[in-house]
Amino acid sequence: MKRLIFVSMAMLALSGCATMAKRPDPPKIVYETTPCFGTCPVYRLGVDGDGLAVFEGMQHTAMKGQRMFAVRPAEFAAFSAALAPYRPDGSVEYVGANCATLATDFPGVRIVWTDNGRTDTLVADFGCDTDANRAMYQAIADAVDVLPLKPYVGR
Repeated sequence: MKRLIFVSMAMLALSGCATMAKRPDPPKIVYETTPCFGTCPVYRLGVDGDGLAVFEGMQHTAMKGQRMFAVRPAEFAAFSAALAPYRPDGSVEYVGANCATLATDFPGVRIVWTDNGRTDTLVADFGCDTDANRAMYQAIADAVDVLPLKPYVGR
């Protein structure tokens, strides 16, 4: 009986030494708007595939400061899918010297995708080659509409 107790205790103690496989980080998208000449909402939004969202209102938003909320898997999937066609391989910038024409009063966006050890970044000033990039800029601006942001952004 003592031997059974000893063996059981030893097994219990050793089970604490077992290593668990590290769960991979969920995919994450950080979507950050930039100011315009006017009252464009300026905020930073981080959303991950586990449903955690962090909103930080900076200017012209219904809520200022940082707020956490949850998104459903379908909402994250829709947001990710809406932005996917514009995800570069590495980094791409539609700003400044990269533009044939540049209207200075437009808002912009910085989007960072992170998953599977890969990070890609898109920086776009919506005044950069506006006519040529209009459809892309509109799709990027509309992508957040699939998320429950109205209480935070206010629009």
